[in-house]
Amino acid sequence: MSGKDWNAPFDFDAEYGEGYDLLIRAILPGYDDFFPTSVGFLTVTVPGDGQVLVVGCGTGSEIKALRNLQPKWHLTGVDPSPRMINTCRRQFAGHPHLTLHEGYLNTLSTHNKFDGSTAILVMHFLEDDGSKLSFLRQIRARLRPGAIHIHLDAVAHPGGKGWDTMMGSWRRIALERGLPENRWVFLQEQIAVGLFRSGEKRMEELFRLAGFVEVQRFFMSLHHIGWLMRADG
Repeated sequence: MSGKDWNAPFDFDAEYGEGYDLLIRAILPGYDDFFPTSVGFLTVTVPGDGQVLVVGCGTGSEIKALRNLQPKWHLTGVDPSPRMINTCRRQFAGHPHLTLHEGYLNTLSTHNKFDGSTAILVMHFLEDDGSKLSFLRQIRARLRPGAIHIHLDAVAHPGGKGWDTMMGSWRRIALERGLPENRWVFLQEQIAVGLFRSGEKRMEELFRLAGFVEVQRFFMSLHHIGWLMRADG
């Protein structure tokens, strides 16, 4: 891999972004099953023609799941990567209920309030120096009171023999799913310098500080945890 890849880990406008869809399915068992479950939770607060905010929409995995299961929902995808959002735009050209916003979440107007939202594998790229909390508060500011938010991120290593055993199997799982050995090694280097994982308790504290209630874990795959919660008010 090039020096550019090392100096800018998880560069979504370079090789990482181009191969993301294949990579994530190799390293995160249950990734595709996560979406139908999430849609089921979102239907609690999103009506048949409601509006859903997809934060970090990337190339469109969430949008595809949402569209297929709830074709009348109005979706707004937000992503700062030109390459990934352009891929998403090409994939869903002509979709009558899709708006794509290139930029960070803070550049999206707060005037329109959403009935539900998702942030899938986004926040672990932000440091816990106020950036994570700000990110969550930006999501909350764009939701109606009571709206469901679905959140999935990698969490910090809690230690312990059981956890070590599980994580020791991660490499084998990824390689069996077709990930090349050299890509696995580079991924570990990227994780070491490019992810800012918080522990499960800290994550739940951040959710509550940002204005979310009824925080409930519903998914776990290796070191990834999914939560559902409601916007307060």
